[in-house]
Amino acid sequence: MRFLLLSVTVCGLAGLGAAQSNDPEWFDMSGLPGQDVGVAEQQILDSIHSHKPGDWTDAVRIQSKLGRYYSEIGDKVRANRAYRRAAAGDEPVLPTPPPVSAAPVPDAPAFLTQCPPPPVPKADFSGKYWAYQDGALHEWEFHKDRTFLHTWIANGPGTTVHNSETGTFRLNGQFLLLEVTSSTGGPVVPGASEQARQSVGEADRSSEFRRLRIRFLQEGIVIGGVELRIKRW
Repeated sequence: MRFLLLSVTVCGLAGLGAAQSNDPEWFDMSGLPGQDVGVAEQQILDSIHSHKPGDWTDAVRIQSKLGRYYSEIGDKVRANRAYRRAAAGDEPVLPTPPPVSAAPVPDAPAFLTQCPPPPVPKADFSGKYWAYQDGALHEWEFHKDRTFLHTWIANGPGTTVHNSETGTFRLNGQFLLLEVTSSTGGPVVPGASEQARQSVGEADRSSEFRRLRIRFLQEGIVIGGVELRIKRW
């Protein structure tokens, strides 16, 4: 028996609409084994069952676990959905602005006016960045021709799971718009020597659109709530 897609916030709405939802509190358990559950699967199930609705920080953590689990077993579709839901949960909810008042606004303190503004993104934005997230090394390369390469590598017992995706990008205000046109992934099994290492993953060419909030720092960028540093090697 396979587990069905579980929603913490909405009950009784199963189907394709739930599978495609970007709601961080939709947890896709359909790829977990129905029997012979291991330690990793049991930890994910325990986290989902103990999740409290409305706790998006916990939801993002669970979605990251699901994404890493599905990446390790080669299920790129469910992994991408989990990472997309985690990224959606990282986007802050802006508060409702207060009503406009006719009262005079006092001058800002001097120390606030002296702080330099954050860097403004350039029209020819490009560069290489890296970060560790959930035990995996993520590397982003943004090229001047508006193409990008995103790779993430996670080490496990006896294997190294290597995934990558390529496509095009553009900036739209505070958001980074990605069109993923190609992705590959799978474990790399060590052979008799370093030259004999063999990747058992598969390539997939299918367009996928993604929108992530981006913020520019003096020494890096923040994408989807993850701070990345400039890659200098």
